[in-house]
Amino acid sequence: MRTISNYYCSERLLSTDRKLFRPMGGGRDVRETCLTSQKLGFDIDIIRTLLDTLTEPSFIFADFNLHHPLWGSNDSSRFGNKFADWLTDSNCVILNTSTPTHTSPGCKQSLLDLTFYSKSLLCHSDCFVVDSSFESDHSPVVTTCTLFQHKQRYLTENYDDNNSFNVILVNNTYVTNPSEQSNFFADFYGKSFSEHEPLSIQYTVDVESSLNSNFHLQEYLAIKNSKTATPGPDNISATFFKKLNVNARLYILEQFQRIFDRMHVPKTWKHAIIIPIPKPNKDKLLITSYRPIALTSVFSKIFERIITKKITNFLTSRKKLNPRQFGFLPYRDNRVATYALYSAIYKARKEKKCFLGVSLDIQKAYDSVYIDGLIYKCLEIGIKGNICGWIHHSLLQRTFQVRWRKTLSDISYLHNGLPQGSVLSLVLFAIFMSDFFETIEHGVECLVFADYIFIFCAHQSLEYITKKLQKTIDNVYQWCTYWKLSISAEKSTIADLSSKTILDRINISFNGVRIPWKESITFLGIHFSKRNQNRSILNSIRNKDIKRINALKRIAFKHYGPRARDLIILTDNGICSFFCYASQIINKLPDSHMKACNIIQTKALRIALGVPQWTPNKVLLQMADQEILSEKIKRLSLQFFIKQISINPLSSIYKKDSDQFNIILTEPDKILLSNNLSDLNINWEYIIFGPTFLQLPSDSLSIVTSKYCFQSKSLPHSCINGMFKETLRNDFNQYFIISTDASKSQRITSIAEVSEFSSFAFRIHHTNSIFTAEALAICQAIDDLAIPDKPLLFLTDSFSVLLALQNFSSKSPSVIHKLIHKLVEKSLTNNHITLLWIPGHSTILWNEKADFIAKLVTEHSP
Repeated sequence: MRTISNYYCSERLLSTDRKLFRPMGGGRDVRETCLTSQKLGFDIDIIRTLLDTLTEPSFIFADFNLHHPLWGSNDSSRFGNKFADWLTDSNCVILNTSTPTHTSPGCKQSLLDLTFYSKSLLCHSDCFVVDSSFESDHSPVVTTCTLFQHKQRYLTENYDDNNSFNVILVNNTYVTNPSEQSNFFADFYGKSFSEHEPLSIQYTVDVESSLNSNFHLQEYLAIKNSKTATPGPDNISATFFKKLNVNARLYILEQFQRIFDRMHVPKTWKHAIIIPIPKPNKDKLLITSYRPIALTSVFSKIFERIITKKITNFLTSRKKLNPRQFGFLPYRDNRVATYALYSAIYKARKEKKCFLGVSLDIQKAYDSVYIDGLIYKCLEIGIKGNICGWIHHSLLQRTFQVRWRKTLSDISYLHNGLPQGSVLSLVLFAIFMSDFFETIEHGVECLVFADYIFIFCAHQSLEYITKKLQKTIDNVYQWCTYWKLSISAEKSTIADLSSKTILDRINISFNGVRIPWKESITFLGIHFSKRNQNRSILNSIRNKDIKRINALKRIAFKHYGPRARDLIILTDNGICSFFCYASQIINKLPDSHMKACNIIQTKALRIALGVPQWTPNKVLLQMADQEILSEKIKRLSLQFFIKQISINPLSSIYKKDSDQFNIILTEPDKILLSNNLSDLNINWEYIIFGPTFLQLPSDSLSIVTSKYCFQSKSLPHSCINGMFKETLRNDFNQYFIISTDASKSQRITSIAEVSEFSSFAFRIHHTNSIFTAEALAICQAIDDLAIPDKPLLFLTDSFSVLLALQNFSSKSPSVIHKLIHKLVEKSLTNNHITLLWIPGHSTILWNEKADFIAKLVTEHSP
C-alpha cells in the first residue's frame, strides 16, 4: 500500500473519516484515519474516545498544527503537551520526527504533519517527506506499508565492514575504488595533525620514586576491570590475558618492567587501525561525515592502564590539578561539575547578582595537542624519570592505516596530537589543560571538563562583569596561541543565567569575533535556563525521555525482539538514568515535579513488560523489581553528598577557609541533608572519611582466594573441612587466627570477630550493606584482636571484599580505603598478614562460630 496524504485546515473540527484499505498483494485489513485540525492546534480531547477504540493494525496521519520537542520543535504548546501525553500512553509510534513538512510565509519551517502507526505495523512501514511542495505550503508526506512476510533481522554485536558506503565524494569527484577511498580517508585524518618545533627535554631531574617504582602483579590485575574490547592490529583480545595463569602473568609483568626501564615502545604499540564510522544524520558521501575509531594493541592498553593508575594517584594525592578541573580523574566526575555550576547560579540569584557565562569550544582538541609542550608540562607538574620518557617516546612517530570496505590504506604518520583509543590520552590531556586556570582573572570562575570550558562571573555591576570576562577571554586567546590550540568563536556561546533583567546584551569577542548569545545553555547534559531553572531542567530531561519511550515502543514486541528483562534494563539505564544523573539538582523539587518523574518511569515499564494501562503502579514496580523513581532520586542525592563529605579535601565542592575545608552546598541542600541524616540517626563522626593512596605491601600482605583446594563451593562440606584443617597445619601453623562475619536482617546489621582467646559482636547502622559490614568486621578485628609480633591469618567468607582489595584503586569504596589503611598500618608491626577466603556455611568451626555470634546479635531484640 502506498498513500500520499493530503492535508487541509479549518476553523473548527468538521468531520472525521474512517477508511478501510486493502494492502496490495492481499493480507490483513489496515484502518486509516484521516483527521482535520483546528487553526490553533489539534485538541486530542475531542476525539480521544474515538482513537482509543481503534483496533490494530491502524495508522493516523494529519496536519495536527502542534509543536513539541518530541517531533523536533524548539518549544511546546498546550495542545502539543496533551497530544504527547496521549501518544506516550497509546499503542502508537510516531514515524516522522525530524524533517519539516510546513513552510510559513516568513520561510520558517516546522513539522506539523504527523504520521502514527500501530506497533504491529512498525517493521512493515516507512515514512518520508518529498522535497517538492507542489505549490503548497505543505510538503507531501509519503507513507509506505507492506504486510508481506519479511526476513527476520538480528542485531549484530560488531560493526559490519560491508555496511560501508560504496561511493565517496572527494574534490567534486566520485570515488568508488575501495583502495583509493581508504587512502583518501588516511590523507584526511593525517591532515588533522600539524607539526611543531621540538623542545630540549631532560627527564631524569628530581625523579619521583612513586611514579617510577617497579610494577606489581596487583597493578597488572587491573586488566580484570577492562572491557573485552575489539583487538588491535595483533588480533589479541583482552580475554586472552584474563585467562592466563599466574606464571604467565608474572612473565608478562617482567617484560613490561623491561620496557619501562629502557623507555622502549614496540612499533606495534604505536600502530593503529582506524575504522571510519558514519555520524548520525550526516551525508555519507562526504569524508567529513565519518568519525574515526582507532583499534590499538591490547598489550599497549594493559601497559598504559598501569601507567595511568600511577599518574592519577600522583595527581590526586598531591593535589596537582585545580579543583575546578573535571573529567576522567578520581572524584572529578560530571555530577560534581554540574552541581558546582548549579550552586554558583543559586548563590548569584540569592544575592541578586548578575550572572553571565561563556562556553568555549576547542577545535580538534586531542588532535592538536603540542607533544613537546605536553611533556614540558609533565615535567613542571612533577612527572619525571622513566615514566615521562616512556610517554614521550610513545607519542612520537605513531602510524595508522584506515580499514575501509575490507581494504587497508597505505601507512600514514601522525606528527602531533594524542592517539585515539589510548587509555593514557585522557589523563595526558588533563595535564595539558592544567595551567589553563592561569588565564582566569580575579573575580571570574571557570569549570573545565576535558576539552569543554565554561567561564562565568557574578557581580552586581554588569559593567564589571563585561570588563572581567573580556579580559579573561583575551588571556585565553593568548594561551591558546602559545600552546597551538584554536577555539571557534562561532560555536562558543554566552548566556545570562541570573534572575535580573538585562536590557542590553553585552558584546564579548574572541580574537575580534563576537561570541553569539543564547537564552539557555546545556552544561554536561543539564539544561540551565534564565527563567524557572528547576522546571527547565526537569522538562529538558522529560522531553529526552519521551523520545526514548517512543523508541522503546519500536522494539517492545510480544512475539519477537528483546526479552522483558532486557527491556527493563533499557528502561532503567536509558530512560530513568537521566533523572538519576541529575539527582543532586532535582532532589529538592516539590512533590508535583517528582510525580512527573514517576509517570515517566511507569509509562516505560508498562511498555517493557507489556502490561495493560490499568495495572497498579505498586504491582508494576514489584513485577519489574524496581524502586520508585522519586525515592531513588532522593537516595542517590544523599549518597552523592555523603560521598563528597567523606572525601572532603579532594572534593571539588569543598572550599578552604583558613585551615578548614567547608563544603559548598545550597541552603535547601544543607537543610535536606541535615534532615535526612537526622531521620537515619547518623552522626557526622560516623562517616568514613578520606581515601588512601597507599600501595598494598606484597611482601608482608597476602590475599588468597583460589590457591588452595578447599576454596571451592562445589566440594562436599566434609572435604572442605578436612582440606582446610590440613592447610592450617602445613602453611599457617605459626599464625594467630581471627575469623570475622556479618549478618543483616530487615532492621539490624551486626558484625562479629572471633579469635582463640576472645570474641566480640557489634551492631552497626542498619543502612550499611552486607559488603560494608563484612569489611568493617575485618577493620574492627584488626583493632580489637590483633596481637603484635606474630603473623595474622584473617578468615572471611566475603569473596567480594577480598576481590575489592585485590583490585584496589582510588575509585574503590570508602570502606575499602579504610581497610587498606589499617592493613598497611598493622603490617608494620606484624611479620605477615594473610586474608584467606573460606566457603560460607561449610562446617568450618572458625567461620561457624563467627556466623553464630553475628546472627545472635541480629536476631536478639534490642
